[in-house]
Amino acid sequence: GERCWDDFNCDEYSGLECRDNPNKKGEKHCFLPTEDGDRCMHADECARDSYCVRRQGDASGKIMECSSWMLQVGDECNTNDCDEGLVCDATSHKCRHKEG
Repeated sequence: GERCWDDFNCDEYSGLECRDNPNKKGEKHCFLPTEDGDRCMHADECARDSYCVRRQGDASGKIMECSSWMLQVGDECNTNDCDEGLVCDATSHKCRHKEG
């Protein structure tokens, strides 16, 4: 995207955010984040307040999607996509409360 200093330089109506440009150190550019529910590889692709979490009900467990909330108790999880205070159980692969 084009260079920017803050979100006001970008077309906010189209959901653009002013982000660090990974290709040009120290420069920011207008970036269109991946929408919630769409596939992602990394949280950086999603909107600022969204996370890249395992898609619920995906049998392969490989599909990740942008989501504005972290996974809750009982949700299928990967490693670290559970909400604060929760852990991903290694056996059940579901989020649960931390013990103790």
